[in-house]
Amino acid sequence: NGNNGHAQAQPERSGHQAAAQASYPPRTGNGNGRSKAAVSEKQLKFIKSLIGELKPLGCDYPFVEALCQRLFQRGLEYLDRAQASTLIGHLSEIKAGRVTVQQLAA
Repeated sequence: NGNNGHAQAQPERSGHQAAAQASYPPRTGNGNGRSKAAVSEKQLKFIKSLIGELKPLGCDYPFVEALCQRLFQRGLEYLDRAQASTLIGHLSEIKAGRVTVQQLAA
């Protein structure tokens, strides 16, 4: 075939195939090619302020990071806005005394 034992060059992929293969980190979302909006700075600030308030109850940064990993399989800084909102809800439940850190850790 004229390539003297060398691997034949791969045909160029269409833009869609190349984009699908080059997407790193993996996309989250509904498969339409648009990823969900990342956690906002305002959400991160609020989460960190809640952590500061809840630290005496055992809800420190490492606990929240572990909770994010368990609930969303990603760290705090990599949440999308909906996930951050869910996390804020959980932390607010601790603050209101409706749930304990131990209950969330279970």
